[in-house]
Amino acid sequence: MLRDARLAFRLDAARPVWEQWTGPVPEFNPELPRTARADIEAAAREIGEPPRAQSSQRSFRQRIGLGTPPPETTAPDWRQQAWQAEREGRYDAAAQLYSQNKEPLRAARMWERHAEEGTGS
Repeated sequence: MLRDARLAFRLDAARPVWEQWTGPVPEFNPELPRTARADIEAAAREIGEPPRAQSSQRSFRQRIGLGTPPPETTAPDWRQQAWQAEREGRYDAAAQLYSQNKEPLRAARMWERHAEEGTGS
């Protein structure tokens, strides 16, 4: 339409578009009315003091578990057993382990692999 034309806008005079139908924004008064302040103070008296957090003598690292040694594992846990069964092709055993430990999606996948390959014990 305006092939060789260039348009320029004065950004310093720009105003929000909603002012066209709403008019200027009213002045904001951050002070609360006296009645609201009295209501807030009455509610604060009823509620009382907020509970205080107990101070801990432990360091942050100890509180998040970094200061404690890892638990000793003598017997393999169920995940290791399931992984071992999966590597050996015993998908039914792996599926049972996943199912017993509330991982139905992994269990379903193992049952699928067991049916597809027709292997296992």
